[in-house]
Amino acid sequence: MANTTIQILRSYANTAPPVLDDGELAYSFVSNTLFIGSKTGDIILDPFMGSGTTAISCIDLKRQYLGVELHQEYIDMTLNRIRDYDIKNSQIKLDII
Repeated sequence: MANTTIQILRSYANTAPPVLDDGELAYSFVSNTLFIGSKTGDIILDPFMGSGTTAISCIDLKRQYLGVELHQEYIDMTLNRIRDYDIKNSQIKLDII
């Protein structure tokens, strides 16, 4: 079984953090889109990582994930979400670049 690799790139632009919407991109929409548009092992680029919904979908669908995020609070949120989600699975390799 192949390990899932999660890579998160820090961006260092000088901008204010965005205001969160009340709504969150639905997990089922993201998962269905990835399922239809990619294969197991494909690399998924998420240039606006946010809360990490696409990363969680990639774990479930066995896709590789490369997320880019400007704001540290969203990077931390996504890392915590991945760790909480993957507490029983040690197959994820997590790199922060």
